[in-house]
Amino acid sequence: MKFHLLILLVLLLNIPAIAGDVPSGDNNTILKAGTFDLSQTFVSNGIRYGFYIADNQQIKARVLHDAYSGDIVLPEEVGLEGCSYPVGRIDDSAFENCSSLTSITIPSSVISIGNSAFNSCNNLTSISIPNSVTYIGDNAFSNCSSLISISIPNSVTYINGNTFGNCSSLTSITIPNSVTSIGNGAFNSCNNLTSISIPNSVTYIGVNAFSNCSSLTSISIPNSVTSIGNYTFFGCSSLISITIPNSVTSIGNSAFRDCSSLTFISIPASVTSIKKEAFASCSSLKSIAIPNSVTSIGNSAFRWCSSLTSITIPDSVTSIGDYVFYGCCSLTYISIPNSVTSIENCAFWNCSNLTSITIPYSVTSIGSSAFRDCSSLTSITIPNSVTSIGNYTFCGCSSLTSITIPSSVTSIGDGTFNSCSNLTSIFIPNSVTSIEDSAFYGCSSLTSITIPNSVTSIGNSAFRWCSSLAYISIPDSVAYIGEDAFGNCNSLTSFTIPNSVTYIRDRTFNSCSSLTSISIPNSVTSIGNSAFGWCSSLTYIFIPNSVIYIGNSAFRWCSSLTSISIPNSVTSIGSGAFENCSSLTSITIPNYVTTIGDFAFKYCLNIIEINYDTTTPITANKEIFDYYGATLYVAVGGFEKARSTEPWCYFYNIQEKDFSGIRDVETNPTDEAIDFDAPYEIYNLGGMKVGSSTDNLTTGVYIVRQGAKVQKIAIQ
Repeated sequence: MKFHLLILLVLLLNIPAIAGDVPSGDNNTILKAGTFDLSQTFVSNGIRYGFYIADNQQIKARVLHDAYSGDIVLPEEVGLEGCSYPVGRIDDSAFENCSSLTSITIPSSVISIGNSAFNSCNNLTSISIPNSVTYIGDNAFSNCSSLISISIPNSVTYINGNTFGNCSSLTSITIPNSVTSIGNGAFNSCNNLTSISIPNSVTYIGVNAFSNCSSLTSISIPNSVTSIGNYTFFGCSSLISITIPNSVTSIGNSAFRDCSSLTFISIPASVTSIKKEAFASCSSLKSIAIPNSVTSIGNSAFRWCSSLTSITIPDSVTSIGDYVFYGCCSLTYISIPNSVTSIENCAFWNCSNLTSITIPYSVTSIGSSAFRDCSSLTSITIPNSVTSIGNYTFCGCSSLTSITIPSSVTSIGDGTFNSCSNLTSIFIPNSVTSIEDSAFYGCSSLTSITIPNSVTSIGNSAFRWCSSLAYISIPDSVAYIGEDAFGNCNSLTSFTIPNSVTYIRDRTFNSCSSLTSISIPNSVTSIGNSAFGWCSSLTYIFIPNSVIYIGNSAFRWCSSLTSISIPNSVTSIGSGAFENCSSLTSITIPNYVTTIGDFAFKYCLNIIEINYDTTTPITANKEIFDYYGATLYVAVGGFEKARSTEPWCYFYNIQEKDFSGIRDVETNPTDEAIDFDAPYEIYNLGGMKVGSSTDNLTTGVYIVRQGAKVQKIAIQ
């Protein structure tokens, strides 16, 4: 008995042995030392085969990769050396890139189609898969761009990843009830697929499963599905409607993004979360009802839903995320429930038709750019519960006329009201300690503003281009005024800088074309670049003797400035500091100056006199002055030095002057008032006595002396 069993085992393992040994060579050996060689390959009727051992230990043939073309008919079995082997498997990549393959017949002996088996067979128009097939691998038919239709047999339970991806000519497909799962990208970019029926057997639809199926008009998701994965219907631009069953609890990231024809969708009460960008760029979606079951709406969930006119946010939602309604330009009104505690960054940015919104008392923070470019928003009430308003929150709300900032807010962030061009008034509470960069930039209708004494800093460009701002009061609490803070405030006529400020930064009052006077306190040590540049109406400015530096272009193009006295404290005058001050008639240069920049007084063509109280003038560039018609006055004993030193030597008229007795008049004005009913003397800024009365004085700045009392006056 044992002998007969041994013979039977040999026959099973060495089936071709009855034909005798076959000579070996080039790895084509079938029999080798009594063992079947699974690694050998052979060709039969133009098809290359190999072998494998099936689950039942039977040796079967597998179809291998080769350059196939035309119409292929695979046999049920293939013979070799007098033996027949069932064709049971089409191997991975067997027909991949066979661009001349037009059709293939798969026999019922085949149970498995491998990964990428027919990938990129771009002339394959039809294929019949028999019921024997139980497995179709990843990318099996991907990129078969001429494949029009395909029927999946009932034996298949799983459609793998990207199985039919980029089958751009596929118009219809039947999924049998045996299928329980549709893999990632299974039908991705089948852009001629118009309809598909998903059976109730399916419980899972993978990422990108139907993304970019741009001709798909409708789809019904069965009750067996519990979640719609990320990007599932992304880019289905012809999808008009879809039914989401009550079994679904989650809508994934970008699930319906760019479904530009989708006009309506009903979200069932089973859904608890709408993920990031779920309906982004659904530009035809007009309305949507979010059920009370939803507790979270992901960032950008409805971004660029440009036809959305209304939406209801349920009480279950606690936060409106980043960019959720960004670009919903048809949205006119939205009600935010009391459950919401935060409105995140850019939540309603570019909702250009939103006219009103009510922020509930539950909200404690409003994110950056939350209502940016809501150009139709006319009013908004910020509740006392809000402690933080982000940067650029109301930037570009060009119809906003007034707003009240609650006392709970401590800071007005960067660009918060930037370009609110119709904002006429605003109340800043005492709780605010800082006004940040560009906070009111471009608020061209704002006429006045009161800054409370709680504020310690005003940021860069904070009020720049507030072209109607005629009045502003800056308290002594403010220690910092940033660059461009009041630049281009064309209606501002006067300004008082508080004693707490030590530095006038670059372009702080640049192009304030109506500014006629400004008071600089003794606390200021430096005047920055272009600080008062292009202040074309500025007729007078008093520079205190605390200032040691005047920056580049500091007073450039101050075309109404008639005279200026630079105190002895100044050691440096920047390039172009007074360039193009075309009404300037006299200048006093202090004797402690060590540097004068190029073009400092260039194109000041009406200068008559320059007073320079020194016997040792500094050397500087020739391009500081225009020298025609002006007289240079230097201290007694300084003539020869001036005649031999650039740039002073270029003056045609150089004279010596006794400056003794008037230095203090120029640099140390007293706080004690002059009694104009008693005798006094009047000097010009060069220190020359011009009279004993203000009668008949021309427009300009003069020094009045009465005993030990000294005072500057401006005649207008």
